[in-house]
Amino acid sequence: MNYAELLRPDLVFTDLDVENRQDLYHLITTQLVRLDYVNVDFEEKLNRHEDESPTGISSNGMSIAIPHTYAAMESNPFICVAICKDSVDILQMGYNLPEPCRTFFFSNLPSSSEQLGFLQKLMSLMQDNQFAIELAKPNDPKVVFNYLGDCKI
Repeated sequence: MNYAELLRPDLVFTDLDVENRQDLYHLITTQLVRLDYVNVDFEEKLNRHEDESPTGISSNGMSIAIPHTYAAMESNPFICVAICKDSVDILQMGYNLPEPCRTFFFSNLPSSSEQLGFLQKLMSLMQDNQFAIELAKPNDPKVVFNYLGDCKI
């Protein structure tokens, strides 16, 4: 799957001022509903999934999270990037330990195998120090979109 095709400029949000994961999920859901990508129950699905199966990943000194649902549950497959102004705690996948995280890759992919492929792609990108440096910068959404396109996310 070409994940870059699922990331669009209107799905990149930066400098988000949120207190916690729930605030972030509410803010992103509100934007995605407004843009007609999801239904209002998307937020509940994200939180339920996160409570059952944490999506935080830490590698090479960088922490990201990949909150997701599956496209069968929503209307359109997509990838949405949210970069918070300050870190929020997210539980790490497999460890259930809190880790501060600023960068979130929300996804709504057609199947669990495609979600796994996306996870593998992000893990590969996280091995590149430049990836962490670029996403840590206070960037304009267009700059982030172009950078991720160049990375062939």
